[in-house]
Amino acid sequence: FTATRAENIRIENLTIDGKMKPGSEFICDFVCSAIHFRDVYNLIVDKVVVRHYPADGFSVQGGGNASVTNCISEYNLGNGFHPGTTLPVSTWTRNVGRYNGLDGLYFCFNVKYGTISDNHFYNNQKNGIGGLGEGGRDGDQMNVVSGNFCYNNGRSGIECTPGGNNIIVNNVCENNSRNEPGKWPGIYLRDTHSTIIQGNRCSNSNTPVTGNKQSSGIFLIGKCENNVITGNIITGYSIGIAGDNLEMNTIVQNISLEK
Repeated sequence: FTATRAENIRIENLTIDGKMKPGSEFICDFVCSAIHFRDVYNLIVDKVVVRHYPADGFSVQGGGNASVTNCISEYNLGNGFHPGTTLPVSTWTRNVGRYNGLDGLYFCFNVKYGTISDNHFYNNQKNGIGGLGEGGRDGDQMNVVSGNFCYNNGRSGIECTPGGNNIIVNNVCENNSRNEPGKWPGIYLRDTHSTIIQGNRCSNSNTPVTGNKQSSGIFLIGKCENNVITGNIITGYSIGIAGDNLEMNTIVQNISLEK
């Protein structure tokens, strides 16, 4: 299903099965997603299942006032869910993204005023939620990521890329870094600024591969500054919060129970 420069579209109670076989050779291109919209306004997608598709499951690029709820995206070659390309005002809630080849949900460029809440993102090859902040100064901003469960993913539970001005609160990030034990944290910040990371639960009960040092619950790398990291509970990691330029951020009242 695809539409460009349209409005008032609703898709619900549908299953799309791409029948992609394990080991199939495809080049993943998000414009070929199972559901792909470009510059569509007033969009509702509800109770739709996408599986075994050789691209992303759900892709909404540009437009506005988009709602994707109660959907399942699984075993797809690309990302499970993909808001991007200057999308303002969107809601992604009560969805499941699992066993996808990339992220459970991937933020692309310049996504604003989005709510990503109450989703389950697990067993994806990359991150549970990835790319938040994509685009730097003109990147993703003023998004709220709350109440999500990100676990057993190949890399981080939640990944923040260069950019900022987002809110990450009350999420559960557990047993991630499955593909490279000990490398990736629960929440990863790279060149991230002015973001609130509060009340999250980062836990690691995995046994690391011999010789691999466990990563941190929250890890900052590069030019991270003016972030507020507070009230998080971190267990099962060698170091709770670590990385570069910690003194340039407000890091207070976190609980770290080292392994």
